[in-house]
Amino acid sequence: MHYRRYGFSHNGLPTIQPRDTKVVIPSNDFFSSTDLATLAKLYPRPIDCDSLYREKLLDGTIEFVEQLDEVCRNRLVEVRFVPTQGDPAGWQFIWDVPGGEVVSSDDTRAVLRLTDPQTQRVTVSVRRGAYARTYENFLLVVDPQTGLEILGNPVTSRQIDYRFTSANDRVTVWLTDAGGRRLSTESIQITDCTTQRSIDCSNCPPGVYTLVIQDGQELRSQRVQLH
Repeated sequence: MHYRRYGFSHNGLPTIQPRDTKVVIPSNDFFSSTDLATLAKLYPRPIDCDSLYREKLLDGTIEFVEQLDEVCRNRLVEVRFVPTQGDPAGWQFIWDVPGGEVVSSDDTRAVLRLTDPQTQRVTVSVRRGAYARTYENFLLVVDPQTGLEILGNPVTSRQIDYRFTSANDRVTVWLTDAGGRRLSTESIQITDCTTQRSIDCSNCPPGVYTLVIQDGQELRSQRVQLH
C-alpha cells in the first residue's frame, strides 16, 4: 500500500519516488489487476460450479446434489433435504420457486429451475406426519463461482492457455502487464459452463502478466510469468 506519486504535495514535486525508475505507480481509485491477483492468492475462493453448498433450516439441511452443467447451462439444480432428526424417508418438502419452476419432486429430493443462477428466493414447506413448517422467502444460495485456471507452460510455449467456468452468458477477459496496461481484451460468449481459450504471447516481452476475467460483478485473476 502506498500513496500516489504526488500525494500531499504542496509544491508540485513528487512526494514518493521508486528507486527503480521502471516501476510505475498507478493512480487508480480501484483495485488493479495485480491487487486482485494478490488478494486471490491470499484469500482463495476455490469453489466452482461442482462444489456443494448447504443452507440450514431449523429442521435439517438442504444439500445441492448436481450443479456443474445443469446450473450453468439450464439453471437447473437438484436439491436434497437431510433432516436433523429422524429417517429422511419420513419427511417431505414442497417447493415454490417464484418465476422459476419445480421440474420434479420426490419426497426429500427435487429438481428446480432457477431464475437466478446464483441466488434464488423460494418458499419451502417441510412436513413429517402431523408436523409442518413453512419457510417463506428462503434464500437458496447456489452461487457457482467463476473459476480461472492457467494451463500448460506459458514460459516455453509463449502462449497463455486458460480455462474458466461461468454461469453467465458472457464474460470479459483481458491481459495486463506489470504496469497495469491492458495488452488484450476479449468479450466471450459462453456456450458451455467450462470454456478453454488461448492468448498468443509470442511478442510479449519477458515479465509478469496478469490474466483477469470479469464475470458479472465478479473478478478473478491469475499471474503469468514469461521469461
